[in-house]
Amino acid sequence: MAYEYDVFLSYITRFPSGNWVHEIFLPLFKPYLENALNRDVNLFVDNHEISSGDAWPERIKRALANSRCLVAVWLPSYFNSTWCLCECFVMLHRERQLKYRTIENPGGLIIPINVF
Repeated sequence: MAYEYDVFLSYITRFPSGNWVHEIFLPLFKPYLENALNRDVNLFVDNHEISSGDAWPERIKRALANSRCLVAVWLPSYFNSTWCLCECFVMLHRERQLKYRTIENPGGLIIPINVF
């Protein structure tokens, strides 16, 4: 399968976490990932990829289905967000379908960034 996005970034958009993601995390994360993979990467970040007037639930669903993995910025508030949990559960479902997080295949599609 050809993926449109290397990473789907799942995070709380509310202040202060949304600001931290955009001002601190992303400027460091994208170049670091590109350097580690030795190629350009395509990230799905909601406010960069969803335009005004777009049907954003459909854009998110499409992006999740077309992303290699999900990087989740885990703050306590992340687990109170219905949207963030849905994004995470979609990838957990895909992991089960692909038989990830098993004894034979312990890797997964969700990479948490713990910001506790």
